[in-house]
Amino acid sequence: MTARPKNYYPCDGQEGVSSNPALEYSGTSNGIVASQWQISTESGFQTFIYNKGRDEVRSHVAFADLQGQTRYFWRVRIRNTSSVWSEWSEPTSFTTLETGKLFVNVFQDGFNGYDGTRDVDVRGSFADTLNPAYKWNQGKQDVLRTGRRGLHQPTDEIYRSLLKFDLTALTDPTAVVNAHLTLTGWEHGMKDPCVRCQSWTDVFRVLRPWGEGMGVVGDAPKQGEASWIFAAYPDRWSVPGAAGVPGVNAVADRDSASLVRFKTISRVGYKMVLSSSDFVHTVREWIKQPSSNHGILLQAVDESFRETMNVASREHKDTSFRPKLVVESLERSRQE
Repeated sequence: MTARPKNYYPCDGQEGVSSNPALEYSGTSNGIVASQWQISTESGFQTFIYNKGRDEVRSHVAFADLQGQTRYFWRVRIRNTSSVWSEWSEPTSFTTLETGKLFVNVFQDGFNGYDGTRDVDVRGSFADTLNPAYKWNQGKQDVLRTGRRGLHQPTDEIYRSLLKFDLTALTDPTAVVNAHLTLTGWEHGMKDPCVRCQSWTDVFRVLRPWGEGMGVVGDAPKQGEASWIFAAYPDRWSVPGAAGVPGVNAVADRDSASLVRFKTISRVGYKMVLSSSDFVHTVREWIKQPSSNHGILLQAVDESFRETMNVASREHKDTSFRPKLVVESLERSRQE
């Protein structure tokens, strides 16, 4: 029997919720492979406004275009690897924000003149993460990667990616209602044979400065640039690959707990939208204290599986493929 999930976010009775809310449940995620999310104006769910099944485990952004100042109920159920569904969670309610009060602020390089994204993938040796095969900076490439290189590749390496958005155009953290990140699948020049074409990825909050750089394949990091060894050359990560965590290492590179876990789909043009209560809280913290904004680290949950997941970076020639952060707020961005 699959354990019944419990609605976690929005809180029961919460007001001022987005018309496209981020929903999240609490409960086990071990062995869970799918979820189904429903929104209704009726507590008994005789009819629904929204009814979607997804791969996301704990959290889901529901693009439902709900009416403003309206009370809604929501629930979720989850399915395990034996194709057994849980009971529906106990429905809880939320009330949407008044229509017209919310500003949808889009942060994406090339959109409305924005140029505040920074991103880079870093690569380390699977067999010896302290001494990678290559110590390159790859900040100028059009791809961000996670996972492990395929069996046919000349070296056995793992990839992690760093991503940051400049949010100084927003100043009021209390005005933030919702936030979500969109990543787009991309193949780049290296065509790895796709085995399962998908992999779970964790999103960690980065706790120290790093530098994107302008390198491509073969370029050693220059002053201030990131690589597997260096956060911003010549400053090293506490543990190579941005792996140092609080309570274990004297200087933490990233948080130990992920903000959100999502399924990376290695398919050109596929849109992955992710959010969670912790992610929204982190965006508020970045706005409140801009000096704490060091972005996020993308890291495959299982780095032993030999397949590389690829998403487009800010350098992608098509603006719509580039990483996009949407912050829904009562405050309009000063870049608008």
